[in-house]
Formats: sequence, structure tokens, C-alpha cells
Amino acid sequence: MKGSKFQFSNPTLMNLTFEINQKFQAPPDGTVDIQVSCHINVKRDPGKNQAVVELTVEAGNKNKEAPFMFKVTEGAQFKWEEEAKEIVDKLLRQNAPALLLGYIRPIVSVITSSTPYGAYNLPFIDFTKD
Repeated sequence: MKGSKFQFSNPTLMNLTFEINQKFQAPPDGTVDIQVSCHINVKRDPGKNQAVVELTVEAGNKNKEAPFMFKVTEGAQFKWEEEAKEIVDKLLRQNAPALLLGYIRPIVSVITSSTPYGAYNLPFIDFTKD
């Protein structure tokens, strides 16, 4: 097996905010649609083949429809070889956040499992669309 020309450091939890919504009222049918949004921050190191990518995932709000709200930011340093230079923007905007989401998902699941509402599993997110 050959290693990728695009590598990353150990991801780091940069920020975590979580709050149960005291105003939440479960609907009669028990279905809750939690709105999730993502923000990708890419900080390229000028003159070097490396960048720090941070993914922030936010969900929920303080209205009656969401049982909780959270904001999680995970970041890692990504490096690439010269041969990957042509596709590096795509890798930083799509592959990097997809990888970071895989680290955020269990954090959210564990935190929300301690609530009266059960574990929340983040859905897959299509990072190919802006």
C-alpha cells in the first residue's frame, strides 16, 4: 500500500460548547429535526505546502424545536507533496473537513447521550457543495 501525498497531524478539539434547551417541548410524534451547519476555515502557510484546517459544526438553537445546541471545532494541520499541488484546494475544502467530521461525530454522540434525549449522531455532510 502506498501512502497518500496528502497527510494530516493528529486532529485537536479546539472548542466545544453545549447547552440543553430548557424551553424544548417534544412534538407529539417524537420526531425532532435538528438543523446542522458547518463552517470550514483554511489557513494556508504561504510558501509552504501546509495548511491548518478547522471545521466548526453547529446544531440546535434556543427555540422550542431543539432539545439542545452545540458548537464544536476540530482542527488539524495538513501537508502535501508537490505532486498534489494541482488538487490541493479540493483536498483542503472537501477531504480535510470530511476527515475532521469523523472526529467530531463521536464527541457529539457521547455528549448528547448524557442528555434525556439520547445520543445524536451527526449525519453525513456533502462538502462538494458550497
